[in-house]
Amino acid sequence: MKINNKVKRKLRNRKKMKSVNTNRYRISVSKSLKNIFAQIIDDKEKKTLVSASSIEKEIKKNKIKKIEK
Repeated sequence: MKINNKVKRKLRNRKKMKSVNTNRYRISVSKSLKNIFAQIIDDKEKKTLVSASSIEKEIKKNKIKKIEK
């Protein structure tokens, strides 16, 4: 089975990040059409320290809709 270029790049970047960032935290941000998600990850402990998203109640109630602007 052939691995496409996107997957190869993803694996290559992860490998490089693990060797370079041994004493740092990593931030992961992903976006959908309506929401945004972020995580701070400790690769040494292999745990997520903090996560946040635009779906959470605190952030959602402060969100300004385009119509209200």
